[in-house]
Amino acid sequence: MTPPPAAGDAAPVVLITGCSSGFGRLAAARFARAGYRVFASMRRPDAETGASLRAEAEREGWTLTTPAL
Repeated sequence: MTPPPAAGDAAPVVLITGCSSGFGRLAAARFARAGYRVFASMRRPDAETGASLRAEAEREGWTLTTPAL
C-alpha cells in the first residue's frame, strides 16, 4: 500500500465496516497507519471494542473515527 500524498483533512478517506474485530479492525489499523483518514464503523462503537480501537488510534497518532451509524 502506497502512503497517501496528503495529511490531515486533505488525506484520502476510507470507510470500513465491521471494525470491532477481525479483518475490519485490521484493515482500519492498516489504512490509518498508512496515513488515510479512517471512518471505522461497527454495530456498537460505544462498546469496549470501539473504545480500544480509538485508544490505539490516539496512542499511534492516527486519524480514526468510530461513527455511530
